Amino acid sequence: MIVDGTMTTSQRMVSLGDGTYTTEKSEDSPKRDKWGNHVEFFLATMGMAVGVGNIWRFPYICNINGGGAFLIPFVIFLVTCGLPLYLLEQSMGQFTGRSPVQSWEVCPLFKGVGYGMLVVCFTTTVHYNMIMAWTLYYLSQSFYTELPWTTCGNEWNTDKCTTLSGIKNKTEYNTSVSFNNGGNGTTSYLVQLNTSIHSKGSASAEEFWRYGILDISSGVTEIGGIKWQLIVVFIVAWIVVFLCMFKGIKSVGKVVYVTVLLPYVLLFILLIRGVTLKGSLDGILYFLKPDFNKLLEPKVWVQAAVQVFFSLGPCYGSLLTLSSHNPFHNNVLRDSIVLPLICEGTSLFGGIVIFSVLGFMAHEVGVGVGEVVDSGSPGLAFVVYPQGIGKIPIPQLWAVMFFLTLFSIGLDSQFCFIEAIFTGMLDTYPKFVAKRKVLLKVIFCVIYFLVGIPLCTRAGIYVYQLIDWYCVAISLFVFGLIECIVIGWIYGTERYENDIKSMIGRKPPAFFRIFWKYITPVILVAIMISTFFLYSPPSYAGYHYPRGAEIFGWIYASIPLIPVVFFMVKAIYSEKGSFLE
Repeated sequence: MIVDGTMTTSQRMVSLGDGTYTTEKSEDSPKRDKWGNHVEFFLATMGMAVGVGNIWRFPYICNINGGGAFLIPFVIFLVTCGLPLYLLEQSMGQFTGRSPVQSWEVCPLFKGVGYGMLVVCFTTTVHYNMIMAWTLYYLSQSFYTELPWTTCGNEWNTDKCTTLSGIKNKTEYNTSVSFNNGGNGTTSYLVQLNTSIHSKGSASAEEFWRYGILDISSGVTEIGGIKWQLIVVFIVAWIVVFLCMFKGIKSVGKVVYVTVLLPYVLLFILLIRGVTLKGSLDGILYFLKPDFNKLLEPKVWVQAAVQVFFSLGPCYGSLLTLSSHNPFHNNVLRDSIVLPLICEGTSLFGGIVIFSVLGFMAHEVGVGVGEVVDSGSPGLAFVVYPQGIGKIPIPQLWAVMFFLTLFSIGLDSQFCFIEAIFTGMLDTYPKFVAKRKVLLKVIFCVIYFLVGIPLCTRAGIYVYQLIDWYCVAISLFVFGLIECIVIGWIYGTERYENDIKSMIGRKPPAFFRIFWKYITPVILVAIMISTFFLYSPPSYAGYHYPRGAEIFGWIYASIPLIPVVFFMVKAIYSEKGSFLE
């Protein structure tokens, strides 16, 4: 029979494999916290998926891969890969009511996937908080009467420093010279001028980023000294993360009302201000203008698939963890469709906000929009956009709004990653962890801080880029593929559909079965193969990493896969019966 879903939080639903269900009670498990209401879960999941990449990575990736045309492969992969994985993982967490580690007891051979997901959360969190630290530093500098990245003459500036106004004056002067000489090559000359400024000069915003904040060294092997101002904001960032999550789901559920809703309000205000600026429409059209020829390039399709995968956040374990705190009869099918659409819509919305200001900046300088969009993450967020808002009247207000938005959306993702790790520990060692929740979270944050200290050195940006380049290069695709194989071919899609039916009263649409068994696995394999074929060594601003750093990167990328191999070998040698059994 199908038992009522109103279970105590120390119980979980277990499928008996024949369409019937029972509850399994663990005497050791403490009472499991539940969301105060559905809105808390909805906002927390939105916050987990909508990260800083939606604001800086998606606009840049979309723009260089065909603009509006990029949305075609993006939507295709969202439907065929993103949504199926999202439903699969969210329903698994809600049905089992357990963390990734315990949820994967559905297939002991692949139990290591749950541990691997938690390792991914750890490796991602190590450098993710550095983004928040940089954002806090910019936020603190936004209250000055004159924004420090808009001026030269500061102690960190070089003799080649050029402000945006200076670039505009040079552009206007040389445009006049070109016109008076009767030339008809003004556009090409402006491009040459812009190139000349970047090669012989240095924008004030770029110098503030490179020398004022990073004090960047010559390479990853030259660690240099610690930047103490970065240490301070790094500590503050970790303190804020701890305060948001020290009571677990109960505190997270309340914090997300501010950290998730506030960024949307601020982004909307920034959009309204952006579209009222001269040249903003040119920027938006440049962002969305389709270049269908780009669709003939394989790398564009790979980028679209990767962007969908990373922006939704499946296979990190955090989505599974958040849904494990849901009531058993929550409409998981509805959430698994609405949430991804909102998250991806936010990416598009963020791109319009960014490019409206970039269009204004291009208009101010007197060049094409393409001449100011010369940087991806994190340069787009910490150099190009701040330089643009520096020219808007009352720039301090818009700077505070922008960096507060970045910090809020980064904070959501951060404490969801950590909560996934902590919940995994709680479910694995319930008695020990339950009595020491706050203490262990303090220890967690301290360990994260200590591990992240190299990011606060003069070589910190190189360390960040190296970690970011490799941290999820392989593992997420492998985990997604294993999820599809286990549910589609081992556990069985029909059995899994019945599990979902026990929660929401009906099976999911039949096409999900096709995706789980055939289409999504094929796409994931194709992404992995393409990733290796299109692989390029890590680099940052023209700097190419030494061979040793590249080897370290691949080792770092492989760490989350170690638990998968370990528990697979353990299951084979410890369990009785054949391999298939």
